Amino acid sequence: MRLLLVEDDRLLAEGLVRQLGKAGFSVDTTPSAREAVVLGEQEDYRAVVLDLGLPDGNGLDVLRKLRTNHVSCPVLILTARGDWQDKVNGLKAGA
Repeated sequence: MRLLLVEDDRLLAEGLVRQLGKAGFSVDTTPSAREAVVLGEQEDYRAVVLDLGLPDGNGLDVLRKLRTNHVSCPVLILTARGDWQDKVNGLKAGA
């Protein structure tokens, strides 16, 4: 199963790729909101793991663009944000 990991923290991304690889997943990674949209539209991912705080944009904007462009794979939001409104916004955006 091929996944897209969108995470700008290099150490966290490396750890996730390692653990997901051990679980049998093939993982593409990007730290960029812009590249995440391009990859999400061009490739056939089974799921996306998406950070909200990216250096070049907001993860929710990435999610909205993917959904607008009919990318329907499941999206899991990975974030340190704990506010309930962030959770609601993520679900409303299509996570």
